[in-house]
Amino acid sequence: MQLLNIQVLWLENSLGFAINQTTAKTKVILTPYYFWPISDAWQQIKLELESKSWVTESERFKILNLITDTMNNWENSLSSEKFKHIIGEEKTTL
Repeated sequence: MQLLNIQVLWLENSLGFAINQTTAKTKVILTPYYFWPISDAWQQIKLELESKSWVTESERFKILNLITDTMNNWENSLSSEKFKHIIGEEKTTL
């Protein structure tokens, strides 16, 4: 049985995504890291997964949806941090 894993690098200014395949005995790197928003990581991973005929459509959708969710969470965390910083500045100036 194969298992596809998403490796995520959660950085201050970008996210890195890579896909690995894990079997009972081995771990195989399927893609390099693609960094977003520096590049269109979602599209690059989509193309990489489509090039692997043994990756099912269902698996592709799951991975791409998880990447989308991660991107949204990362953007929301940035917005939240900026908001906290602005509120903190306002409190100190009062």
